[in-house]
Amino acid sequence: MNIYREWGFLENPFRTIPLPSTKEGKELLVGRDKESKRFLTRLYNPPSLVTVEGLNGVGKTSLINVSIYETYESFFEGNSENLFIPCERTFQLSSSKDPEEFIDEVLIEVAQTLIKRSEELQNLGFTIPENSKQVDNWLNKTHIETFQGTLGPFGIGKSSETNTSKGFERSGFRAAIRKWLEDIFPYGINGGVVCIIDNLEILETSSKAKKSIEELRDLLFNFPGIRWVLCGALGIVKSLAATPRLEGLLHDPIDILGIEQKFATQIFDTRIEYSKQRDDYYMPLSADSFEVLFDVLNQNIRNTLAECDQFCMYVYDNELKLHSEDEKDTEFISWLDEKSHSNFESVKNQLKPRALKLFKDIISHGDSFSPSDYSTFGFNSVPAMRPQIKDLEDVGVIQSSKDETDSRRKSIQLTSKGYFVGYAMNKE
Repeated sequence: MNIYREWGFLENPFRTIPLPSTKEGKELLVGRDKESKRFLTRLYNPPSLVTVEGLNGVGKTSLINVSIYETYESFFEGNSENLFIPCERTFQLSSSKDPEEFIDEVLIEVAQTLIKRSEELQNLGFTIPENSKQVDNWLNKTHIETFQGTLGPFGIGKSSETNTSKGFERSGFRAAIRKWLEDIFPYGINGGVVCIIDNLEILETSSKAKKSIEELRDLLFNFPGIRWVLCGALGIVKSLAATPRLEGLLHDPIDILGIEQKFATQIFDTRIEYSKQRDDYYMPLSADSFEVLFDVLNQNIRNTLAECDQFCMYVYDNELKLHSEDEKDTEFISWLDEKSHSNFESVKNQLKPRALKLFKDIISHGDSFSPSDYSTFGFNSVPAMRPQIKDLEDVGVIQSSKDETDSRRKSIQLTSKGYFVGYAMNKE
């Protein structure tokens, strides 16, 4: 049973997946005009790579996706001479992934993107290379039906027979895609397929990220017709840039903060309006309650949407019938108080006084900090603070990214549970 369809919606209004590079994404993105302008300014000014930083769940990928779509739309409307095409998927680096394998993975997706938009490109007057059909047949037709995202003829992995009659060697495939991109973007500055490397912090340390980025610098980041966006947690890009090998490669990062509180009601109304199937829909959560939750969770859009969904499930499970705005708000505050109190009690019983005091200080300090801030919290050194950080991580009120190479990174942040606990503590 899909509760939202039962309530008169086409889909869940509180989906937490990043907004896509589509008209839908454009309609749902709220409160990001300043950040989008900064992003596009950098996108339009190569060769340095666009970089974006922000806390987990703050909406970095949504901002990037929609901004790319807006410039794609702008070209079709005749307002821009630069054609930027959003790649069909987002990429992630891995310390275990061979650079050559990653390059093939990227070029396959770039090819798929161009194939999908080939008719649009032809209608715009772009020349589509003769071998585009050969590439399409090799990637997508009968012999490649079980293609698993890697290049079988390249010896990287394949679970079925390959199209040997139309296949490519690795060098041949790369040359074909390079030629295709050069034909569409002949000057290298008039646009490109925009590819995103997201979640740089999953490499665990900035040293691993630096190594991966350095290996790809000359092999992929200068590939004609591709524009790159690097995206990660706070401080990761600044850490990457602090190396001679990458100097000059990266634009200074755009710091993405939470959407301003004043946009909370608009976020809620926009999602409800976009998702509703009929005018007599039912939604047990009011715009005012959404605004309260958005504030409690420190303007973290992903966490807020996830908790909205949890509240709706609570209402449905308990067969509550909330009709007036007052009924909805009263029930929501009751749910919020109970959830926050329950989390606080579980944490309080598991933490020693010193760790609990540190958590209270973190709440007062802000939503993120780095190990080098130890003196702010009354410690004499990073090692002295580390056991308390571990205790807080173990109960789930903070999360940290491991980076032993750069203590300046804002690598520790509160979780949604942490914010709920903080809310309960403030009410005591």
